[in-house]
Amino acid sequence: MLLDAKKREHYVIVISLDIQGALDNIKYDIIRKYLRKLYTKSNISETLEGLLSNRKVAIQTSDGSAVWNQTQGCPQGSCTSPLFWNIVADEILKTDWPKETHLQTFADDFAFDISGRILRKLE
Repeated sequence: MLLDAKKREHYVIVISLDIQGALDNIKYDIIRKYLRKLYTKSNISETLEGLLSNRKVAIQTSDGSAVWNQTQGCPQGSCTSPLFWNIVADEILKTDWPKETHLQTFADDFAFDISGRILRKLE
């Protein structure tokens, strides 16, 4: 993209985003929504949705156990965490961006490369 823009004598602006806490904050209902969109009712979708159902967090306190429902977050190191993140991030990639916008991702990092002949229009 950069070499192509240089050949065409275009300016390029790069916007880099790191989505901090992406895996910790991803909501289960959002994952389920995109799972249903991606897979019709199947063993795969039912298994993946099952992993997001009835999850509980429990801790011991000086007053005894505290238990609550978990509605967000993917466990670090889990083989499903990258899958769930990719399913959600793919919706961003599918967005219809302007013609001269190129989007690249690696895990929870996004880079938008935007090119054009007139610098003021890029700003």
